Amino acid sequence: MSVLSWLLAVNLSLPWQLVEHHQVLNNQQQVVAGQCSSQWLDATRSRLNDPSIALPNPFELVVWNTYKQQLPGFQAEFERVASQTDVLALQEVVAEPWLVTLLGQPEWFRHQSNAFFSARQHGYAATGVSTSARVPARHVCGWWAEEPWLPVPKTALLTVFSLSDEGALWLVNLHAINFTLGVIDYQNQLEQISRLLKWHTGPIIVSGDFNSWRETRHDALVAFNQELGLEAVSWQPDERVTFLGQPVDHVFYRGLVVEQAAVEATQVSDHSRLRVRFKLFNAD
Repeated sequence: MSVLSWLLAVNLSLPWQLVEHHQVLNNQQQVVAGQCSSQWLDATRSRLNDPSIALPNPFELVVWNTYKQQLPGFQAEFERVASQTDVLALQEVVAEPWLVTLLGQPEWFRHQSNAFFSARQHGYAATGVSTSARVPARHVCGWWAEEPWLPVPKTALLTVFSLSDEGALWLVNLHAINFTLGVIDYQNQLEQISRLLKWHTGPIIVSGDFNSWRETRHDALVAFNQELGLEAVSWQPDERVTFLGQPVDHVFYRGLVVEQAAVEATQVSDHSRLRVRFKLFNAD
């Protein structure tokens, strides 16, 4: 059996349902946005910053591929992690009842870019990337990129937060496409994101699971970062998960200062967590 045939057979046997439309959901599972577009950009520009709902300065960001929360002990560890951070940028998230309840508490605001619906004991649940924060988002929108060999897409979510200096942070939470022969589809996914980000002159964070396990993908990321003026957070020691010798999880940024960065090992996912404390340039 060829690799393509095997991948199709595995995925067609999985209990999931496709999404009819591109949907960004809030924690109440209501559709609040769709595909990022020029119209979304116009709406963002027309809305004034609100310092009363700004991220704290400094703030902590946790980036984590949750492996669909399927390993024992995940819930208890996640609850501990969530209690110790300001922003959660998660990939492969399934909107299970316990997670929706936890991040539906008054101190949390959650959005999810839905790729498909996964079957769980309670029924089908939205699955994709999810960004949660202790302050409400000013705007959200998503991107969807088809996996060339698979019937389900990969997604990304753009969340705009107010900052205490009256600026705005654009935070991208990305799960990059994985199964491709070449690099064109991978570059196209990055390009649809950079097309919008280039209009923002303030702070940007692009984080997530980039599936950057080939040298050509690494080169595409270098070009993406150069176009947007992004730097890579460095990790000492660097204990990120690797595939074919390449790390796949990253945090890129500009317009902010990294106070602290750490890789957190875990047994409840196949990816380590990335934790970064950012502050504004003008912070004392």
